[in-house]
Amino acid sequence: MGNPIVHFEIGWPKPKEAVKFYSNLFDWDIEWVDEMNYGVIKTGDEPGGGIMGQEDNPPHLTIYIHVDSVDDYLAKAEKLGATVVLPKTAIPNVGFIGAFRDPENQLIGLMQGLKEE
Repeated sequence: MGNPIVHFEIGWPKPKEAVKFYSNLFDWDIEWVDEMNYGVIKTGDEPGGGIMGQEDNPPHLTIYIHVDSVDDYLAKAEKLGATVVLPKTAIPNVGFIGAFRDPENQLIGLMQGLKEE
């Protein structure tokens, strides 16, 4: 079996408007975290997600795929023609993330849990 999608993020210039829109549309429980400018989405099932403030970027959607090593998969993606845009980065109490743009410029995230470190 392949690597599963474990998280998604919605980038929106006015994120609190996105929180209102998506919570009303899908009945998602979204907890706003001011210091991160981020809404944690609880869909009631996996995967969960987030809404991030992206004032300087156009709206976008990013999926995160579970891997056992962010470093290994970033290197593999680069060999296949991708561009690394976020090297392995620690997320406290969660694990690590990284991201790349595929050859067609789609942003794809990688997520590694704490147990895999």
